[in-house]
Amino acid sequence: MKRLLLTPFLLLIPSAQALDYVECEAIRAVISRNSIQRQKAFKDAYDDFKYKKMREKYGTILCTKFGEYGTAKYKECRNFEDNVWKNFPKEGEEFRESVKLPYNNIEERASKDFDKKGCFWF
Repeated sequence: MKRLLLTPFLLLIPSAQALDYVECEAIRAVISRNSIQRQKAFKDAYDDFKYKKMREKYGTILCTKFGEYGTAKYKECRNFEDNVWKNFPKEGEEFRESVKLPYNNIEERASKDFDKKGCFWF
């Protein structure tokens, strides 16, 4: 009788491990993709901050709104654009760090799931 019950039970074990393996791979893919997206968002935040400051001051991100190249207003706008990071370094870094927060939260949740499932890194 024991032998009869043991055989079906043993057949179930590999399928359970395969399911866990698939789940682990899916979580690992989420962590990896999230990391790539976080790096891109952090990189893009450099220009996004500059455009944010341009919109705050001039209502646009393009200095061409002020006329042709060489006019005083155009030069002032270009000078502001070129020096945004020099003039607002702390605010800029805080902006860039805030962009990473949603990605950090996703990674934290996925890492907890990864550990809870008993997954491991290769």
